[in-house]
Amino acid sequence: AAIIGQYKTEVAAERIRSMHGQTEVLSLTTRFQEAADDLFPATEVVVDCLDTPNSRRELAELCNQNKIPLVHGAVHQWYGQVGVQLAGGTLIQTLYGTHAEDETRIPSVLSCTVAVVASIQAAETCKLLLGMDSPLHNSWMNIDLRRVTVDIIESPGG
Repeated sequence: AAIIGQYKTEVAAERIRSMHGQTEVLSLTTRFQEAADDLFPATEVVVDCLDTPNSRRELAELCNQNKIPLVHGAVHQWYGQVGVQLAGGTLIQTLYGTHAEDETRIPSVLSCTVAVVASIQAAETCKLLLGMDSPLHNSWMNIDLRRVTVDIIESPGG
């Protein structure tokens, strides 16, 4: 089945439904800011798959306002990062600062990097839902698939 031209959310929802028919999936193709008031009160964890620093800062702020942990992931070519901002944390602010940026650059990604980052994000989400600790809570990891290195960086104030 061709997926070009379809929303990522719709493709992901259909894939989840095909794996387990009893799973309830809500696919939204709207900006998260428009759905926040309806969705965030019933949300346990938010997973960041956004493309821009400004959107990430907005999402992190909404998560903090609603006391929801945020599992962050970002990719650029061979490089990725994953981190977990616990409720009230400042991880995204540490990574991206507080000022708006020009967002005209088109992201350059490799599917292998996306797969690694998404897998780690899924594992971190499971840990949060199961009440497990992680070295990535209020910290992040840098992933370099070109040189095959992974470094965990502890967030200041941690």
